[in-house]
Amino acid sequence: MNIVKGQGMMKPLFTIAVALMMVVPMAQAAQSCSSDQIEALEEDKQFFGPLSWPVCKALPNKPELTLASYYVWTDGGPAGERVYQWNTLIMDSSSHEVLAKYRQQIEEDSYTKVRPDSIWLDTANYALNQQTRAFGVRLDIGRKPTCSKEYKGQYFSLFVYREHILSPVLERLPMEYSRVHDGKDCGNNQRWDKEVAKSQLQMLSSKHYGFADIKVKSKGKMTYKPKNRQRDKSRTHVQTLWFDGERYRFVESELPGYLWKDGDF
Repeated sequence: MNIVKGQGMMKPLFTIAVALMMVVPMAQAAQSCSSDQIEALEEDKQFFGPLSWPVCKALPNKPELTLASYYVWTDGGPAGERVYQWNTLIMDSSSHEVLAKYRQQIEEDSYTKVRPDSIWLDTANYALNQQTRAFGVRLDIGRKPTCSKEYKGQYFSLFVYREHILSPVLERLPMEYSRVHDGKDCGNNQRWDKEVAKSQLQMLSSKHYGFADIKVKSKGKMTYKPKNRQRDKSRTHVQTLWFDGERYRFVESELPGYLWKDGDF
């Protein structure tokens, strides 16, 4: 689960690990929605499609508020070719009234697939400053096409709720990567050298426009098939995201999955 180093919002530096987490039934139950919450979400949705895989969790620093998120299937045919609306909301924990919402369209394609239990509400202490605590939502919607060399997933978004407005300040940052450097990860008699990386976030004491800078640290490790070829090789990629007054922005070409090309390990 997420690891927070340091306690309280007055610490100048603390580290939040947001590595990939296996969602076991007990953990999933911790963010299940009550029947009353489900009813409120049904009333909130814009489309006639089914309410898909809703999750709900009270904010630890403000238990009177509940964070919720769900999908609605809006268009498309078979699984893997559908269009969904992804919804994230803040609700009153007692009345279940929807106080603020954010909606975004997700189109399935060769690299994206919406699946059950793919939303995880991350309410760790993402302190952007002494007055503002953000919360995260992770989407496990990454998809690796057959024989593709690259994969990215565990998309992480960071939200701020203030003055009855729910705003994303970081949108769908990939937190997991893999790349086949040699061979093929498909078919029979597979043989490959593959690099797998997971990321961590570190909230820094430095700030831009009043919000803390965020260091993204991604550690890659080589894996091999067959395993008798195993060699201990790893490396780390670091970049810093800073708030520009509206968002924390990142450049796709500067992410590890794009920078770590064949032959440069």
